[in-house]
Amino acid sequence: MRFEFLMNQMCYNYFKSSKETNVDIMKRMFSLGFVIIIILFIVSCGGSEEKVVATVGDHQILLPDYEDRYTDFLASTGSDDNYRTRIAILNNMINEILLLHYDDNRSVYENEEYQREVDWTWKQALLAYLKDQEVYANLVVTDEEMRKAFEMVNEKVAARHLYAKTEEEANNLYNLLQSGSDFDMLAKQVFSDSVLQNNGGYVGYFTWGDMDPGFEDAAYSMDIGEISKPVKTAYGYSIIKVEDRKPHPLLTEYEYQKKKSHLERTLKIRKKKPAEQEFIKSVFDDKKLSYKDNSIKALVEEFGKTYKSMETSEFTKDAEVCAKYDNDEITSEEIYNFVQNLPAYHRFKIDDESTLKILIKGYIIQEILLDLAEEKGYDENKYVKKTYEQMKNNVYLKYKKSAVAEMSAVPDSTLQEWYKMHLDYFATPNEINVQEILVEDKLLAADINDKISNGSDFSELAREYSVRQWSAENGGELGFAPLSKFGIFKNDFWNADVLDVIGPVEIDGLYGIFKILGKKESEPLPFENINPLVLEHYKNNRKNDLLYDHLNKLSSKADIEVNEKVLRSMTLEKYFN
Repeated sequence: MRFEFLMNQMCYNYFKSSKETNVDIMKRMFSLGFVIIIILFIVSCGGSEEKVVATVGDHQILLPDYEDRYTDFLASTGSDDNYRTRIAILNNMINEILLLHYDDNRSVYENEEYQREVDWTWKQALLAYLKDQEVYANLVVTDEEMRKAFEMVNEKVAARHLYAKTEEEANNLYNLLQSGSDFDMLAKQVFSDSVLQNNGGYVGYFTWGDMDPGFEDAAYSMDIGEISKPVKTAYGYSIIKVEDRKPHPLLTEYEYQKKKSHLERTLKIRKKKPAEQEFIKSVFDDKKLSYKDNSIKALVEEFGKTYKSMETSEFTKDAEVCAKYDNDEITSEEIYNFVQNLPAYHRFKIDDESTLKILIKGYIIQEILLDLAEEKGYDENKYVKKTYEQMKNNVYLKYKKSAVAEMSAVPDSTLQEWYKMHLDYFATPNEINVQEILVEDKLLAADINDKISNGSDFSELAREYSVRQWSAENGGELGFAPLSKFGIFKNDFWNADVLDVIGPVEIDGLYGIFKILGKKESEPLPFENINPLVLEHYKNNRKNDLLYDHLNKLSSKADIEVNEKVLRSMTLEKYFN
């Protein structure tokens, strides 16, 4: 468009004078034609050529490609634009070219896990674009919502709460409060965290954006002293009591306008998950899904065999229907093959029937969404393909880094030095031997504790009262075990003296009393016995350094030139204005 305007303007300037003779006009036309030829030559030979930021052997990094990578980095990380950051991103792109085109990548490309993850990446890129177009693009934030959020951002609320895993437990707590039970007393029962136990579930002051959205929405809608009904959060259920509110004394329109765009983005982010759930409901009806429990159980057992061998395999049993959705039957072979093609970090999550049912539901929803995305032509969308290539490149780099570490030779002297620097890792764990009594009734636990205090034999009481049969038969003694096995109680147990009694404490609906019988402190394992473990630990922790050394060697295979002038003069206004 700018070139056409230039030509029109030149023609107008040449022919606007009515006093010129025909000869003069012919002369000017000849001159004009010469100028046009010059401009066309410039446009065709130089003006349309894309600027090169760097050259790596036979490969070029063009300015548009570099700008896309660089601006994506700034937008996703919130980093400031400066020359050092520009160089760092360019170095990454140069390194990728070296690895992709000047190195042997067969160990990566032939890796079945890499192939699975790449296939999975394509589906994720396609589904992400579908959600972006069908869900996120339709999110609307009103001025009223932003003003309300602005008020909440500028108001502090102090609250306490009672936590429950299930709605039934939460309702029981709420009924106890309604019948006069003390909030502080209930907090001691529901929390394992000692701070929350002793402060009545007090979480202190917070503002909008600090807490779970469900928790915040309830708290900000309540008066001081008011107690909520059970509130669903991302972690379970909470019953909230508001203790105090501190609104900002003076809010101005100017401050609101300054924060308006940020508030809009934040509100859209908060709306994403509910909107996504509504979208899923619009395409998937949970009532139309049913399972065949016998087939599900058999399939879980089949996965268990596969996981023990740590290898994928073909489905060898007769295919049975394991689920139905609407009029479609889903066979065990179909689900087995689907799982076998998942990345390992998803495959090995299936350890029981409930997990498998969740996976089957997810599989059905995914297939519906993928079909929808293809119907809309999103699989041909340039943005989807570009996103996929970026994600695929990240997968490649992850596997390449591991492959380089795997093939790197490490001197024995380096490993010995690494071993000395990380003795805590190459040592036996702290171990402890504990005696336990577990009962279902809190009052019974208190009574047993009194008996122990008065000299009754711990072992005999364990045999008589403890509900865990195998330990009760052993007088409650668990035997030496790593300290980490004792979870939230590990520090309390380790800091106690031998023969100290701890409890009663609540554990998953039971009440426990514990006696410390013995401790074993950790000891370093001999280096010569664990050389392979040291090597594995070294490579896992030094992947970046090993890759850097490898890239230094690769750099000699290609001439690398950086156009600093182009890099320094790059402007970003068109991306961020």
